[in-house]
Amino acid sequence: MYDRLKLMAPSIEILFYKGMAMLLSFYSIKLLANILNSDGMGLWLTIISVTSWLSLSDAGIANSLRNSLSQALAKGELIRAKELISSSYVYFFILLSAFLLLSFTIIYFINLNFILNVSLDFELKGVVTFSICAVIVNVYFMLNSAVFYAMNKPSFDAKRTFLFQFFFVALCFTLSESYNSNDVHVLFYVSIAYFISAFFSNLIGYLYLQGSNPELKPSISDSKLPVFKGLLNVGFKFLLLQLSAVLLYSTDAFLIAHLFNISSVTNFNLTNKIFFIFIFIQGAVFSPMWSRYTYLYTQKQTGKIITQLKVSLGISFCLLVLMLLILNYISPILNFWLGKSDIMVDGLAIGIFTLTAVRLWCSNFSTLLNGVGDLQAQLIASISAIFINIPLSIIFVKWFGFGVEGVAYGSAIALLIFGVIGPFRAYKFISNLNEGTSSLSK
Repeated sequence: MYDRLKLMAPSIEILFYKGMAMLLSFYSIKLLANILNSDGMGLWLTIISVTSWLSLSDAGIANSLRNSLSQALAKGELIRAKELISSSYVYFFILLSAFLLLSFTIIYFINLNFILNVSLDFELKGVVTFSICAVIVNVYFMLNSAVFYAMNKPSFDAKRTFLFQFFFVALCFTLSESYNSNDVHVLFYVSIAYFISAFFSNLIGYLYLQGSNPELKPSISDSKLPVFKGLLNVGFKFLLLQLSAVLLYSTDAFLIAHLFNISSVTNFNLTNKIFFIFIFIQGAVFSPMWSRYTYLYTQKQTGKIITQLKVSLGISFCLLVLMLLILNYISPILNFWLGKSDIMVDGLAIGIFTLTAVRLWCSNFSTLLNGVGDLQAQLIASISAIFINIPLSIIFVKWFGFGVEGVAYGSAIALLIFGVIGPFRAYKFISNLNEGTSSLSK
């Protein structure tokens, strides 16, 4: 019992900080709704959704560093650990700098008004530029989180997220006191606030990491290009998984903007934000489980792997029941949250409920397979999902006459590929591991 409570302690801490971050996030949405008009709000949510694609620029390095560093620290190889960290920070900085320069060049030459389906003529390029910079800052400092995960301190990332939301809310509150939706420059100011929040929250995290672990402080002299190349090789599969996830979720906003209008993106994102509470709770609990699976796999403790999987399935079932309980109250919740009385999203709520339920199911098996480095099934399912997501969404909307919820149904069916393959792959992995460790204590 004591061991289980000890294992749950990081999850409780993560839930606290991420819970506070989510409350601040909800409040920031309310503040933004007061200072941005409907089109401005939809445009901001679309830009944030689309620029999240740039999270792919990490090339799977963070997850690769997490796994490799975990092994090095477990074996007491501090020299190897410092080489991994130094190589990641130094060469990843060079890689992202080149990527950022390329992004700036593309922004300068493309017609953003056409791509985002808007006719606004203000600092749109500036808004996108600051948003991209914020994402790149977050991507680079994901290395901080990878190091803390490898050190079995998973709550760091939750604290960083809380700090980011705290800064962003403070800045949005300041904007709400000074500007309103009639000011054409306010969206530009919001993007600056977004970047400032990302920069300082990550900088504080980096300084804390280096101050608390000086023996692991990165240095140019300890960086080695072959080590970084090795991390890239391992990270390639994680990159493909990230690519599929970003394309699958981010293209929803893009599709809605073109199949309907930019304002429809707002209702979709706001409704999705309510259901994301359950994804966030599951993620907070599952976050330490990834590294725990890695440790149990290294120790060949099959029985404990099975036990942890059962626990994760039980948690997911409880979350599904809670989702069902609030399903009929989504519209009142949104109206109360935003201080309005005319929001009706009942059909959309059912669609996003379905999508969220599928995500909860899939996460049980992706967490296990990620932790043990068995990514083949996810790669096959994810690549397949990329190709069928957009056509399915268009079919639901154009052929079957669904509204915005049709896009959610398309994404849910695309995800179900892994929802079917994942459990079989997990069962096969556990069976193979069990055969090779039948004499071990379980």
